[in-house]
Amino acid sequence: MQHLLKTKHVLVGRDRTESEGPISLRTVRQLGSLEAPVTVVDSSIETEDGHALRSSTLVDLMSNLNKKDAKPVRVLPIGLLYDPFQSVPGECQPYASEQWAWEEVKGNSYCEFNRAYPLPQMRWGTVSTCGAYEPWKMAGGGRGTVVQVDKGTLLCFMLVPIKGGPSVHDRAFLYFDGDEPDPDTFDVELVCLRTGDQLLMRPNQVYRLITAEDTVSRAGHYYATAALADTVAGLYHEFVGGWSISKDDDHETSIAMLTHLITLYHRNLTQTAKRALREYPFPQHSDDANRLHKLSVTWIMFPT
Repeated sequence: MQHLLKTKHVLVGRDRTESEGPISLRTVRQLGSLEAPVTVVDSSIETEDGHALRSSTLVDLMSNLNKKDAKPVRVLPIGLLYDPFQSVPGECQPYASEQWAWEEVKGNSYCEFNRAYPLPQMRWGTVSTCGAYEPWKMAGGGRGTVVQVDKGTLLCFMLVPIKGGPSVHDRAFLYFDGDEPDPDTFDVELVCLRTGDQLLMRPNQVYRLITAEDTVSRAGHYYATAALADTVAGLYHEFVGGWSISKDDDHETSIAMLTHLITLYHRNLTQTAKRALREYPFPQHSDDANRLHKLSVTWIMFPT
């Protein structure tokens, strides 16, 4: 997986064990209490700050799904207390280097032993109805993003620099005309995610989601050792471009994740025992591409 992230800007996996069909209360219940208040974004009402916000509950949202006058709405992310991508409790995802680092360096300097991995900030779920959409955005903190459709269909549009244009590490936010990307700078790739599909995007990826049919999805962020150069670029874009692109202001969690990851690098590069290097596929700094990863570690150390 880490090797693929070095060469691919997006990965798509499929698990069609879940049958397609309308979303149900059982599926929505995976996100939490049906009666707890949630914030809903109404895509049918434009405001100066974006779309109108209102308070509702998941059960109320479900009761309005089949009405003729149902509006295109999406629930703002609901933090999860479990990891939806773990098939075995305690298992680390092969792309989520920060999960592995979090457990490995507990008790080291700046890495509290009793601090739990912040699941609600790194894993979340949402419900969106047909026609709901999000503006162009990029995950904050230099993070990658994973999206899994439990029921329904999502259209994910991603910006890819045109041939001969700026690289993925260039200043992407400068090539926007208002809220839309410059068509002379970027191509737009579309991935249609159906029930059981999972999409993995590298850090520093600008994208938007449009709901093609009523959908329940769960998602998360991650840091990958194979994509640290993209993490550095994402951090730079967030710092300079601000919230106009990045939609994540949870800096405390980002700093904690990067601190654990850098601590693991420091330990493995300075100690004679290299057991962690054998257990986890860290980049080996033997060619130009991997030297870039090593430099990226150095760059990340300064803001953290």
